[in-house]
Amino acid sequence: MLGFKKHKTPQHTKYGETSLYRGADVAGRNAVVDFFYGFWSSLEHPTKAKIKPQNLVKFLDRAAILDVTYPDDNLALTVRLIGTFVAGYYGEIAGQDIRIIPNKQASDRIYKFSEIMLQEKVPIMTVTPAFAPDKDYLEATALYLPFYGETGDIERILVGVDMAPLIKL
Repeated sequence: MLGFKKHKTPQHTKYGETSLYRGADVAGRNAVVDFFYGFWSSLEHPTKAKIKPQNLVKFLDRAAILDVTYPDDNLALTVRLIGTFVAGYYGEIAGQDIRIIPNKQASDRIYKFSEIMLQEKVPIMTVTPAFAPDKDYLEATALYLPFYGETGDIERILVGVDMAPLIKL
């Protein structure tokens, strides 16, 4: 997540080992995660129609909404909405597939954890250290939340994103 526009280091960013948390184990670890998890868990049945930006105002800048489709039986994740904080790292990629992100390691990681969430149908939180030459070391946290369509399939993923500096080089 480190560096796509704001830090200008897309090809040089490297990611460390990701920690993965599932279900209720995501709560209490991060204020941004707690906000999005609280919103999701307050819904009796989280459907895509219940994702309203006005309900996410506190951290809308740290939100991304992904549409889930399966063209040619392959998973596709298209960015429906990207908050300004998230766009500062990935660029303004609304309307495009996640694979448009210049750093393949980042886009592959997003696909990997989205697939886990889609299979397990529970919230997934990832915590990943990110390193770039001449930049802060960061810890990137992402919470992937499933939202269902009328057919009962997961059709959207709400992602809450946070970055915390670890050290400055």
